[in-house]
Amino acid sequence: MAGYSEEMNELFYSNPGLVSRIRSQIYFPDYSDDELVQIFELMCLQREYQYDSEMLKLVKEFISIQDKDRYFGNARFVRNLVEEMMLNEGARTVRLCDSEGEDAINDKNLKFFTKDDFEEACVSIQQEIKRSKRLTLGFK
Repeated sequence: MAGYSEEMNELFYSNPGLVSRIRSQIYFPDYSDDELVQIFELMCLQREYQYDSEMLKLVKEFISIQDKDRYFGNARFVRNLVEEMMLNEGARTVRLCDSEGEDAINDKNLKFFTKDDFEEACVSIQQEIKRSKRLTLGFK
């Protein structure tokens, strides 16, 4: 079983028999902002996506301004960012193909993240975080 410390402790202690069945607990510290940027780089590399040097600055800034509360997903947050950027890149590529034809698609715009891809992903992620917070408001 894996989860956030507080929530996992609530689960364990809500059922007295559970503690005796799961004798070991391992705590993993959250990643630092620099480590999260490295995870972003690795995820892009694994998916063969490229970006310019300015992108890492934007990613680091976006990560640094996040509330690192229970709604912040740590590496999951970065994965969601990359996946949203991939969706935006794909939609942008389709729009480009529709407006300028298939010949407009090349290495410079295929599997390359732009600032727009990033900014649209940031908006989507912020909206999802707000939605998650509203759904759990008042519940413990």
